Amino acid sequence: HDVGHPGFNNDYLVKSRHSLAIRYNDQSVLEAMHASVAFELLLSPKTQANFAAGMEREEFDDFRKTVIMVILATDMKVHFELVDKIEAVAEAMDRAREQMGEPDASVARCMSTCELLMDRDFSADRALVLKSMVHAGDVSNPALPMHLAKAWAYRVVMEFHAQAEQEKSEGLPCAPFMEPHPDETLPFAKLQIGFISHVVRPYWLQIVRILPGLRDRVEQLEENLKVWETIVAEEEGSSAA
Repeated sequence: HDVGHPGFNNDYLVKSRHSLAIRYNDQSVLEAMHASVAFELLLSPKTQANFAAGMEREEFDDFRKTVIMVILATDMKVHFELVDKIEAVAEAMDRAREQMGEPDASVARCMSTCELLMDRDFSADRALVLKSMVHAGDVSNPALPMHLAKAWAYRVVMEFHAQAEQEKSEGLPCAPFMEPHPDETLPFAKLQIGFISHVVRPYWLQIVRILPGLRDRVEQLEENLKVWETIVAEEEGSSAA
């Protein structure tokens, strides 16, 4: 879903009038490009990677529609909309379970999620769950073991910093949170706390209501958040000394 990523976000591509933004009309620029490149690679005779070659036309059309749908849903502009929608589905599923008198056990709960999605009352929510799961993976770095979460955070913030420097060199406005280099420990840690607290944690709390088998990722997320908070406290303490 991120194939061919140039290391700049949609905001920069649109502001700089990049060729990709022009091609995709400023709308979910990277996501539209990722989906396009993915199918170009899949269908190219040069790659010999067309695992969908044996699909019937109708099956392939449905597959293509689904892949494009879930990739476009990784645009951060629709993040909070997904949070609200997946919360509504989780609440509806909870009500359905209560009516069935199902015990609130993790395995039974996960199985009933699959069963509920096959039920006609929730058939319209299958696409939403697919979109939500791919997006959950897209923002899952903070839910990895801390050594991996920190390594990926460093790479992401390095991209932010490089973009901010590029924007300033072109006379374009840049977001203040993207300016610090990841070697600047205090702003680096504060950025992770904000990202986890306001973006990742609220989203994953709804995801595990539907798929509680992923609850260990939320537990890891909470542990990582405490580590970042400790880093901030130590940095601010040493600055005040």
